Amino acid sequence: MKTFLLVSVFATTMVFAQKDTMNVTDSNGLRQGKWMLLGADVPEFGIESGSIAETGEYQDNQKVGPWIRYNKTGTLPLSLIIYDYNANGAQSNRIAIFSFKYFDNGQVSYLPYAGKCKTKANYKRFDESGKLVELMEYDSVGNEILSITATDSITLATMNYFDIPATFTKYQESNVVTPNIKKFTQQNGYYIVDVEHSKFVVGRFENGDLVEGKECVLDETYNITMAKTFSQRRYGFSYTQK
Repeated sequence: MKTFLLVSVFATTMVFAQKDTMNVTDSNGLRQGKWMLLGADVPEFGIESGSIAETGEYQDNQKVGPWIRYNKTGTLPLSLIIYDYNANGAQSNRIAIFSFKYFDNGQVSYLPYAGKCKTKANYKRFDESGKLVELMEYDSVGNEILSITATDSITLATMNYFDIPATFTKYQESNVVTPNIKKFTQQNGYYIVDVEHSKFVVGRFENGDLVEGKECVLDETYNITMAKTFSQRRYGFSYTQK
C-alpha cells in the first residue's frame, strides 16, 4: 500500500502546510490564500460535515489554480480541478478536471497532479503492487518534458535506439555522477527515462539510482550521438561520434 500512503501524503500536504495561515479573509471579507473546505461548507457535495471536502487556493474569493476534491468521508482525493482567475466576474473559470483512479484493493492506479500546463495534468500510473509504471510531465503548452516508463531487461535489449555504434570513440571523463531520478526514489526495476525526447537514462534502478545502464543523448531523428555507461552504480566509459 505504499502508493496509497503516497496519495495520502500528497493530498494532505496542502491541507496542513502553513496551517496558521489557512482559511484567511482580507479586510473586505474576501477569501485569500490556502483554504480547506469541510463538508459543512459545501453541503451540496454530500461529504460528511466534519470531513475534508476540498483544498486549494483563493484569490479575491475566487478559486484559482489546482484544487483537490475528496470522497464522502474526506479520506481519499477524487478529483484534481484547475481554475483560472476571472478578472471580469465574481467566479473563476474551471479549466479542466482530472480524476484519481484506484484498484479494488484501494491502491491508487492513476494519480494526477498539477504542473506547468493548465489543460493537461501531470500524472503517475501504478500497478496493483504500488510499482510506478508510467510518469508524464508537460510544459506550459502541453509538450512532454519528462516521461518515465517501466520496462524489462529483454524489451530494453531490443531497443536499438540506445545501442552504441562500434564506430564511436570510447573515453573516460572525470567527476561523472551516477544519474538519480528523484521523481521515483522509492521505485526499483527497469525503466526508460525520457527528458524532452533528447536525453535518455535507461536500465535498472534501485531507489532512483541507476545501477546498470546508460545515459544517452539522441538527436531529432532518434540517432544516438553520445552515451555514458554505468555498472554496479559506478560510471564506466563515455562514447561519442568520431
